[in-house]
Amino acid sequence: MRLIDERMPDGSRRFMTLAQQVDWDVVYENVSSLAGSRIINFVANGGALKRLDFHYLGNRFLISGQNGHVNLSVDDPQCSDLILYHVSSVICAATNDS
Repeated sequence: MRLIDERMPDGSRRFMTLAQQVDWDVVYENVSSLAGSRIINFVANGGALKRLDFHYLGNRFLISGQNGHVNLSVDDPQCSDLILYHVSSVICAATNDS
């Protein structure tokens, strides 16, 4: 697992892109199981766009899926890589390849 540092127009950091599909119910469960996490918004209604916004350890995260890719981003581009690796690992656990 390798983190990237792609700055988005809104100032957030995209820190990972997965080329696999994920099971969005498992993504929701995995994020919910993170101690101290708080789900803000979850859209997975069978349409082309899926997204999960949540707070975790003082940071706001967005997981979005479209066209077979899943992007992970964080509002604060200075967020610790350790936190980013932890979030990435719970999302990677929801890939359909696992």
